[in-house]
Amino acid sequence: MTRPYDQGVCGACWAFSTAAVMESFAKLEGKNKNLDEFSVQQLIDCDDDNYACTGGWMYQGFAYVSQNGIMKRHEYPEYHQSKDTSCNYHSYDEEFDDKKKVGGENVSDISTFSLYPGKNLGAYGDAGVITTNNLKLSERIKKIRNIGAKKKFKHETLGFNNRLDTLQAAILIHKLRRLNKLNKNRIIISRIYRKKILNPKIKLINYSKFSVFHQFVIRVKNRNNFIKYMMKNKIETGLHYPHTINQMKFYKKNFRNMNFPNAEILAKECVSLPIDPMLKKHEVNYIIQIINKF
Repeated sequence: MTRPYDQGVCGACWAFSTAAVMESFAKLEGKNKNLDEFSVQQLIDCDDDNYACTGGWMYQGFAYVSQNGIMKRHEYPEYHQSKDTSCNYHSYDEEFDDKKKVGGENVSDISTFSLYPGKNLGAYGDAGVITTNNLKLSERIKKIRNIGAKKKFKHETLGFNNRLDTLQAAILIHKLRRLNKLNKNRIIISRIYRKKILNPKIKLINYSKFSVFHQFVIRVKNRNNFIKYMMKNKIETGLHYPHTINQMKFYKKNFRNMNFPNAEILAKECVSLPIDPMLKKHEVNYIIQIINKF
């Protein structure tokens, strides 16, 4: 038995179990006489058929080791020791973790966020949040949301009844604790899509390096046929969005004789694929399989 060590917040028990079994097999076969520890980190970094610190399966880990081998722990740099890992699997996640997030420090004087149920951080009904690092603005916003009053019956300014109800707040607090994990799931699913969608009829879109993939949008010319084909195979898709602002009836008069070719091509060809962070590995693979057969 090799010594136990704490996996911390990383939910990669599949990788720890896979490494432990491979250590035992190697010992029984006489290839690991000293019972050296094998690299859990290599599995987390390099086995992109599993979901790194957000979950996976031992049988996928065994398949990875069968095809690629596994290094000893001292031969492969641990995540906290080096950014220069062989697979570079975690470098994106590490950079993502280090970036400024909304909270104590804000991205601007005032930022507004929709917490609509379909968002990465979504309530169970309509909701939203305003963030600011300016105390004066914060105090004013609190009054405006509460009919102009900071204290009951003391109305100091014009306001609205825009308080977030307690039930939605409780749901959002719970979901906020899991937001990083769920966002990383989205990132991992997006990587699998980008790696395994090989159909030349499908055009992938270049996303921002730090996107957390509220949507995963592709382009396909015969969009209606593609959507019908996906529905026939029990895969729901979305449109984000099928019309540009200049094409909308109310705004057409503001954009007379003006063309926006990039936006209009995207509106004509865009299709959003499933990117729910709770998608299972076999579901993602099924979606890819169906797309590649289109």
